[in-house]
Amino acid sequence: MVVRRDVMTAGVEVQRLVVRLASDGAGLGFEERYAASFQGLVVQLYVYTGDLDVAHDLVQEAFCRAYARWSRLLAYDDPVAWVRRVAFNLANTRWQHTCLSASRWASASCDTPG
Repeated sequence: MVVRRDVMTAGVEVQRLVVRLASDGAGLGFEERYAASFQGLVVQLYVYTGDLDVAHDLVQEAFCRAYARWSRLLAYDDPVAWVRRVAFNLANTRWQHTCLSASRWASASCDTPG
């Protein structure tokens, strides 16, 4: 559900609820989906990675990749699910590279000439 506030010319604030089903892609472009899902994806990735800056970077990279192929992603029931999967894949790849680098460093430091 998307909540939007509109201000009338008389200065009275009126709250209108605009309900859009997640499965209904009509009317939701890239910008709307980005705005509606970015923060939630960052929270999910933050819980997964434990680093807020990394979570922002991963979600941003996933949306950049989605933007390049957005016309194809619109055929999916939930294009944001694709973005989520890409962000988690990027997190896993980052973790694998970190572990690999750490294991190489540990093995190199243990092999001291002597």
